[in-house]
Amino acid sequence: MKKQTLEEVALSFLPSSEVEHDTDFIIGFINGAKWQQKRSYSEEDVRKAILFGQGMELWKEEFQINGFIQSLKQKHELNKSE
Repeated sequence: MKKQTLEEVALSFLPSSEVEHDTDFIIGFINGAKWQQKRSYSEEDVRKAILFGQGMELWKEEFQINGFIQSLKQKHELNKSE
């Protein structure tokens, strides 16, 4: 698939009768696409976020398991002392 320039993509949204007269649309389209690109996440950013999230889930699960084990130990200790 051939890569298109932003101008080519902008022109593809205009009817052929308006192409020569709508430079404001083309300029706005190009500026909007550049603005959006600056605010988009790179593949690397997404990978880092996923790995971070997975790490947090593992930590959360470990924390919950440790808490559960501690509560069992406390109950066992209470039962022993009764």
